[in-house]
Amino acid sequence: MESNATPYQVVPHPGNLKLERIESKSGWFEIYKLNPMTYALAEPNHYEEVISYLIIGTTRAVLFDTGMGIGDIHAEVTALTQVPIVVVNSHSHFDHIGGNHQFEEIWSFKDQFENDRIERGYRHSECMTYMTDGAYVNLPAAVDLSTFFLPGVRITKYLQHKEMIDLGGRVLTVHSTPGETPGAISLSDDLYNILFVGDLLYPGPLWLHLDESDWSGFTRSIDYLYDLREEFQHICPAHNEARIDPGFMGKVKQGVAAINNNAIKGVKKDGSLLFSFDGFSILKRL
Repeated sequence: MESNATPYQVVPHPGNLKLERIESKSGWFEIYKLNPMTYALAEPNHYEEVISYLIIGTTRAVLFDTGMGIGDIHAEVTALTQVPIVVVNSHSHFDHIGGNHQFEEIWSFKDQFENDRIERGYRHSECMTYMTDGAYVNLPAAVDLSTFFLPGVRITKYLQHKEMIDLGGRVLTVHSTPGETPGAISLSDDLYNILFVGDLLYPGPLWLHLDESDWSGFTRSIDYLYDLREEFQHICPAHNEARIDPGFMGKVKQGVAAINNNAIKGVKKDGSLLFSFDGFSILKRL
């Protein structure tokens, strides 16, 4: 998402209002129970409105991303499960790795670009690019923006395409889905038939205009997951809505095809092209 010139205001997303909300440890997170073994941890007080997911099995759990590092995500997830928690990063953007340093096990797809950034972290000056006035509300008192930074961490395991993660009674499959970044991944779940897609797609502006973005890779990723669509009952994206219908993927696929076939014209915006569709948009490099 992109910040507006006016101060940010939290506007509840209709889809999230339909979900069961769980009391959180702080006012920074909104926690939604998707089923007895899956929780969405949303951060609606920042314009990114990022969402991390706790995916629980009988012997361990995966925390798919760790958010912005503003709230104490470790306290939130350890209150929800007693099994050991492994962090799996969908990609290396700042709003997905902020709480990595609170955990011992950090897994990432084997990609040099992503791995280097996860292990380096984000300096104070880089973080302040996203913490400008008007970009957030209700910042916790414990957060000191004058010194705020995201420490790097050591990756303890490198994941491969189609690798399976056994959680005990529940298996996640890793899918390489580059686009916004080169080493981005999605996870599919064999128990509840959920597809966790990170930043690949969500209701909002999709970022394919970054230096590290790969339009052809994004096109292939959408086609790849679309071919698997009958295996999923729900899609869980990393921004805005915690659970969306798999039919949304078809809309994105149609939008991508319209761009590739020059059937739609983009509008120039901040050095990129903005393509607008029903329920989402795409920012693409010129």
